[in-house]
Amino acid sequence: MELLSLVWRQYRWPFLGVIALSLLSAALGIGLIAFINLRLITAVDTSLRVLPEFLGLLGLLMAVTLGSQLALTTLGHHFVYRLRGEFVKRILDTQIEQVEKIGSASLLAGLTSDIRNITIAFVRLPELVQGIILTFGSAAYLAWLSGKMMLVTVLWMALTIVGRLCAGLAGVQ
Repeated sequence: MELLSLVWRQYRWPFLGVIALSLLSAALGIGLIAFINLRLITAVDTSLRVLPEFLGLLGLLMAVTLGSQLALTTLGHHFVYRLRGEFVKRILDTQIEQVEKIGSASLLAGLTSDIRNITIAFVRLPELVQGIILTFGSAAYLAWLSGKMMLVTVLWMALTIVGRLCAGLAGVQ
């Protein structure tokens, strides 16, 4: 959470742009699923004009998803570059006795492992946003189709999550 607040403070507008692109990508994914359901499954449209519409939606989805991934990767690289620069500056500003006391292995580990984890988190953020939106969109659609089926699904998911948590606490993989 501290990482997100740091990103929010330093890169507010680019971060909002990336989130907006991720939301648009998720909405386009839901729209494509709805298009397939309405035009190709429910009311089978055998005319050839459905193909360009489908391919256009698919192309738009791919372009927006690519833009979202590229924007987030660029933002992540700028953020990591800035973090590494600040870290190196702190090392250079530290007195040599303190640096020797800490040890070069600890300093190098700080430059590599933590920042690698931050980079991975940035790369996975669009997938998280899209997954959340698709989950809620699918849940709403399932509730619209059948409230009872939605209730059964929610109960089953809750039992699965509780079971995994209990197994994790007990040390069972």
